[in-house]
Amino acid sequence: MTPLRFLGGLGLGLGLVFSAGCMASRDRAPVSALTPVAGDVRTGQAVWCPRRSMPELAGELIVINPPGPDFLVRFSKDPLCLAQAERQGGRWRVEFAAGTRHRQGRGRLPQWTAWFVLTEALDGATLPKPWTGQVRSTGEFRLSNPRTGESLEGFLTP
Repeated sequence: MTPLRFLGGLGLGLGLVFSAGCMASRDRAPVSALTPVAGDVRTGQAVWCPRRSMPELAGELIVINPPGPDFLVRFSKDPLCLAQAERQGGRWRVEFAAGTRHRQGRGRLPQWTAWFVLTEALDGATLPKPWTGQVRSTGEFRLSNPRTGESLEGFLTP
């Protein structure tokens, strides 16, 4: 293989790696639209178990709450985005595994995933059934769904 051909392939490979991520789909507004001018950005660590039959995943957590009802939650383990949930202008969307699976809708947030339950719990809302757990003023949180086995535990900067 010639050096030029190798470098061309390397460039293409690196381009694909760096272009993949939570924002892989093109049918919606970029995350930068949610970046707050004046708002709440909290970072921390979390351990997420998507279902009873799956292993726990540890990673970094970012929660962006600009003024109003919109938000962005991103859970990642460098270099991969494992989950991202957002609400923007009355629409919601959740992605898993760098955009390989996603769901979206309008109106009320669904209660079937910990990512939407977390944002409401951080705002002081009561946990919906069957979710159990708590969010403390220190930034620590623990949420679990006994029906599905999904759980999310961690902390965010206050």
